[in-house]
Formats: sequence, structure tokens, C-alpha cells
Amino acid sequence: IHHQLCAGEEARHHLIITALRLDITARTVRELFNLLILIAKCLRHADAGDGAFDLCIDARRSLLDRTIFVLGRAVMVAAPAGLVIWLLANVSVGGMSILSRIHTFLDPFGRLLGMDGVILLAFILGMPANEIVIPIIMMSYMATGTLTPFENLIELKSMLVANGWTWVTAVSTMLFTLVHWPCTTTLLSVKKETGSFKWTVAAFAIPTILGFLICFLFASIARLF
Repeated sequence: IHHQLCAGEEARHHLIITALRLDITARTVRELFNLLILIAKCLRHADAGDGAFDLCIDARRSLLDRTIFVLGRAVMVAAPAGLVIWLLANVSVGGMSILSRIHTFLDPFGRLLGMDGVILLAFILGMPANEIVIPIIMMSYMATGTLTPFENLIELKSMLVANGWTWVTAVSTMLFTLVHWPCTTTLLSVKKETGSFKWTVAAFAIPTILGFLICFLFASIARLF
């Protein structure tokens, strides 16, 4: 790495671009780890006399700025989202929780996509952090009001089957997991990087429309067999 850094202007420019474009929001731990190693090696060879030290300082500053920005946005979005989910699951209207009423309303739309109202609502509520989609599904099916983990996959399978899951439901959920709206932190990062509300809307709308279309076509074809 030190040899490439000292080889010429092209290598140095490539390193600058790599550091500035590091996408922390994608949670690419390997890239982050490699960049930290690169910075450490650059600092070790800072006596090269060709600006390596200044380059490493710029890369480290860019890394810290982006990390602080993403973590700050995540806290700002996740904390209110957790409160909203708890209130929806624990506040009842007419003997039924607000969460149950919403997923009952969404159920016909979810069925069109090969899923159900619980799954569709879980994706909506999981927008601040996609990792909580499955826990929200389990919480809704079990009506516990809290995010409850399972001890093993057998228990999870039994619970899903008991709530009407089939292979079509599973595949549709996986497809929608792959192609749906980005999390809120990613959208905020897109807005910050592009400075454009138009591109932020596009980053949300394009995968959302594709996800709906793919799931609808798959579920419609699967029902023919």
C-alpha cells in the first residue's frame, strides 16, 4: 500500500476518493477496517516526504465526520421510532391495539403482494432500521407488545406457519426485503450528499415501486399453480 501511495499522483488521488466516498450507511465493516489499516500504514510511513501524512489526516477527518453524522442521524431517528412502535403496540382502542388495527387495514394490500398486513406494517415501522422488521412481525403475531426473541428456528417456524405463512409468503417477504425503500438514515445521507430533495425522493421511490411490482408479479404467478 505504501509503494502504491508513493508511486505517483494517480494513486494518491485514488486514495482520497476512496476515503471520501466510504459509505458508512451501508455498514460495510470490511471497508471500514481496511481503511483504518490503510491510515495506520500511511502514518507509519509519513516520512516519505510526498504528502502522505497530509493525505492520511484528510482521510481520517473524512472518516470521523461521516461516522459522527451517521451515528447522530441514527440516534435521532431510532429513538422516536422505538417510542412510536411501543405506543402502537400497547395503546388499545375499542379492545384492540392500534398496531392491530393498522395491520388489519393493510392486510388486503399485503395479500396482493404475497404477504399480509403484519409484514407490510413491519416494513413500514422498520424504516428507521431494517433490522427490526422481523422482531416487529413476531411481536405483532404474538401480541406481546414488546420485541420478543425466539430461542431457536423451530419455534419461529411454528409461529409463522400458525399465522398463515406459506412458501409464497416467505419468498415474497425475501423479495421485498431485497427491494424496498431504504432506511431513514440512508435517505438522510442521500439528502446530505446530493443536496437535492429530488434525488432523495428518487432513492425512496425507485426501489419501493420495483419492490411492489416484483412482489405483485411473483404472487400473481404463484397463485396460478
